[in-house]
Amino acid sequence: MSLKNIQNVRAMAGEGYFQLTGEAYHITLGHTESLNVNHEVSREDIYSAITGVRTLADTDVTEQKATGTAVLRETGARNVAYAVMAQRGDLTQAAESGLTLTGSAVKGSVFDLGRLDVSVVTLTDGTDPLVEGTDYELDAQAGTLTFVTAQTTFDLVYDCAEITAGDDQSVLRAFSAAEGIEGHLMVVQRQPRGGKRFKYTAKVRIYPDGALTLHSDSSDKATVPITFDVIEDASKPEGERFGILQEVKNG
Repeated sequence: MSLKNIQNVRAMAGEGYFQLTGEAYHITLGHTESLNVNHEVSREDIYSAITGVRTLADTDVTEQKATGTAVLRETGARNVAYAVMAQRGDLTQAAESGLTLTGSAVKGSVFDLGRLDVSVVTLTDGTDPLVEGTDYELDAQAGTLTFVTAQTTFDLVYDCAEITAGDDQSVLRAFSAAEGIEGHLMVVQRQPRGGKRFKYTAKVRIYPDGALTLHSDSSDKATVPITFDVIEDASKPEGERFGILQEVKNG
């Protein structure tokens, strides 16, 4: 049964999946809730006055439009990408050695070293070595240096390790997909009771739809709200080009 025959889908929840245009398979979005889809049709009436009386002869469909919203509850890199209108890419970094940073620091100063997976070779106050845990703290994986004590001057020499695509780290560049992220959305309803549940599929373009919440005081759940436009899928049969909602059996 297609959305052409179902006006609206309201508050459906289940497991979400997304197939990015150009990719061969779907990636799980995790738990997806509050799926709402609105389908609108614009019509133009055509009248005839052959007998002298103006009568309705036909009706043409001039526009079909479907839009929707949903909330993703898991914060994988791909989900967060939708919230910041970003394209997800593999994070890579070349190994470098002998990188330097010189300056002064007040207590609590934090420096971004501009690299990830770093290691300190030497860190001095200009003369004497500084002690990790006493004078400074290093988040090696994030590449940040925090001074526990004030330093009139400091001299840092550090290295960074190579990061390859096989290390399975992502980079999200905000607004690199400002026009939206296009692909095929699929949500399979979770229905523990009853004999049937629904499966919704459509070709869509996804945009953010509110604030990205990673944690809140009242819940450990993430909130990644999205909105989407349903795109006509010319590869589908007539009547299924603006999405399809299927009844499937439980079990």
